[in-house]
Amino acid sequence: MQINVFTLCSGLKFLGYLMILLVAAIIAVSYYAVVVFICGNQLLRGGLHSFFGFSVIIIFHALVILTNYSLHTKF
Repeated sequence: MQINVFTLCSGLKFLGYLMILLVAAIIAVSYYAVVVFICGNQLLRGGLHSFFGFSVIIIFHALVILTNYSLHTKF
């Protein structure tokens, strides 16, 4: 009689989903902090500050898209 030890770990899949939700929550909080508070004020100032704020927003969105893509490909 062989015992498959890995069947005992099938409940850990829920923990993986919980970790994905935790990463999504961290992304959402950091998005709100960076884009709304920091870059929003810089965009309203105009001039060179507006250019730097816009470039940070573009970079941040590219990273968020890459992170979401990497989480999506796991499933």
